[in-house]
Amino acid sequence: MKNNNSINVFDVANYIITNNPTENTPITHMKLHKLIYYAQVYHLIFKDSPLILNKLQAWMHGPVFSELFPLFKKYEYHPITKITRKGNHSKIQGIYKESLDIIIRNLGKYNGQQLSDKTHSEEP
Repeated sequence: MKNNNSINVFDVANYIITNNPTENTPITHMKLHKLIYYAQVYHLIFKDSPLILNKLQAWMHGPVFSELFPLFKKYEYHPITKITRKGNHSKIQGIYKESLDIIIRNLGKYNGQQLSDKTHSEEP
């Protein structure tokens, strides 16, 4: 599987933060990692390539992108209010935007803990 895309986890994080339509369940640190994880899985399955090449790690509360973790750690369980300077959400276009929009639309209504529980209830 090859990824010809130049987007990275920071671009995707900024896209999700700026395009979260659900004010009732804002983007938190945990939720952000889980949405990116599900976007990666979706893209692998339905587009036959990874969305991003950044590495995932299995942590106690589910999948985490270790490169992204320190940038939003300060928010803990509070809504993320600022995007990272490391990312450029305007780079998200085409099939990458399509994959992210599907994940945001279908899973954005869940909070971080619900998404964490979901990752724990699924087979690897």
